[in-house]
Amino acid sequence: MRTQQVILAASIAAMLFAAAPADAAPVISKDATLPVGSELNAELLNQPTEMFSMEMAGGKRSYLFNLGDMLFSSSAIFGGKAREAGMSCNSCHRQGANNARLFVPGHSSKPGTFDTSGPFFNPKADNGIFDPVTTPSLRGAKYLAPYGHDGRIASLREFVRNVIVNEFAGAEPSGQVLDGLVAYINEISFLPNEKITSDGKLTAKAPDAARRGEALFNKPFRRDASMSCATCHVGNAAFVDRKVHDIGSGGFFKTKTLLNAKFNAPYFHDGRYDTFGEVVAHFDRHFDLGLTPAERDDLAAYLDALGDADQPFTQNTVQAEIDELAQFASVLDVAIPAGIPKSSFWPWTRSAPSGARSPRNSPTRGTPRPRAAWPSG
Repeated sequence: MRTQQVILAASIAAMLFAAAPADAAPVISKDATLPVGSELNAELLNQPTEMFSMEMAGGKRSYLFNLGDMLFSSSAIFGGKAREAGMSCNSCHRQGANNARLFVPGHSSKPGTFDTSGPFFNPKADNGIFDPVTTPSLRGAKYLAPYGHDGRIASLREFVRNVIVNEFAGAEPSGQVLDGLVAYINEISFLPNEKITSDGKLTAKAPDAARRGEALFNKPFRRDASMSCATCHVGNAAFVDRKVHDIGSGGFFKTKTLLNAKFNAPYFHDGRYDTFGEVVAHFDRHFDLGLTPAERDDLAAYLDALGDADQPFTQNTVQAEIDELAQFASVLDVAIPAGIPKSSFWPWTRSAPSGARSPRNSPTRGTPRPRAAWPSG
């Protein structure tokens, strides 16, 4: 009976949400908890496509996955101001992607960045330095260890715990909470891209400029023939080498994947660059590659093709909302009797705090999950 009531009430909310116009303005936080001008969400209905590995392989969502999916959109796992503002993991990682419009005045250097070691959300973690970093996409996260921009954390489980406890002042999470969140994040897949093969080579779908750029990407550097762009961005290993390097950006930072990177701007750990052209120019200067303007353009075209996706965005639907609500109701039926506190799921079990939004009725959730295989071609 409880499940039916949850589905009915939340489905009505989903239908009301879906009635909003497709060109609705971004949702700006009005909660006094956050500085005036803070923005947490982007477009209301046109959302980043989110796909899951087990569904792409013909499998189904497990209980642990559904638990993690629900917790990912719950502010109850955080503490202090983040919880008061109704923020969740999904606030920064929209549909498992990044959030290029995330901005908190005084704590962001530009949209898409945030100072995770500042005093606002957890004064105990304040390092006394204004050092905002980008909010990374979680697509393909299981292939991208170590974690953190500087690779300081070896496991995804410890990284998730660090975000909850140290960055957002949450209580020590239970084993079940961590199990669920890790199970969910591990299933977030890279999006299919018909322009690349499974081993990272361009297909006939890629433009000629990208093909010229691919040759440059694999060409030895003129000052060090043992190095090329492909040395660190390994094509058959999600374009990473799982190492940290000094690339002239102010320290040692891990190699970022180039898959779906077209949608991961701003770039570098601190978000200093907005375009692939600027990224290529940086490497040209730092490694003295001696590229011509045309070669720079070709390399940028290669990154654009490599980082693309067949369906990067999907419009939300009422049916997608209802389907997920049914999954979440099944989680409550198991989790609550098992002893997971109801407070972990406040959007579904009691009234939400002032100014907070229900995760499944949030403008950053509910994207339909098409089934496909990655990579194609």
